[in-house]
Amino acid sequence: MPSDLRLRRTFDRLHRDVCRKVGDIDVTLMIGSEVEFPLVRNYAYCADTSPIRIVVAPKIVGDTDDRIEAVLRHEFGHAVDFAAGEREITALAKRLGYPM
Repeated sequence: MPSDLRLRRTFDRLHRDVCRKVGDIDVTLMIGSEVEFPLVRNYAYCADTSPIRIVVAPKIVGDTDDRIEAVLRHEFGHAVDFAAGEREITALAKRLGYPM
């Protein structure tokens, strides 16, 4: 299966999982340009736009499934922050059992 399809399937699976846990959030996935990710460790960013955008470096499509999932999980954390705001994040953390 082409790497970009692996990326898309992982994104879709994680998006469904996040929505089940925190409610629907409007998030899109984009593959950015190499210029946006000049450093070796630059892999992705999350933009607080409408809809929220997770933008990944082109190099991620050739990476391992584990790295793709880890990077996307991290960015989904930012997306939840953007979508919910501080008060809702505190309530969600308590609901999920995180000490506050």
